[in-house]
Amino acid sequence: MRRRERRDARFDYRWHLRAVMASRGMYATTDLRPLLAERGFQLSQSQVYRLVAQRPERLRADPRASCPNEWSRLGEAGS
Repeated sequence: MRRRERRDARFDYRWHLRAVMASRGMYATTDLRPLLAERGFQLSQSQVYRLVAQRPERLRADPRASCPNEWSRLGEAGS
């Protein structure tokens, strides 16, 4: 039973990407796309828009691990 509880465990988080972008003078999703591409994330413009405009339903560990400085700062804005 305990093992099942771990698998079903969920966590809540706040998504501050738009605020982080604004704090760096980026106000359009088109500003973010080349920065993501530099780090190996090839996303369509609609995917970048959704990343900025909506809280992701799922987060994979790989992208967060590949650019920890950027992701770790997400919680700093608006805190």
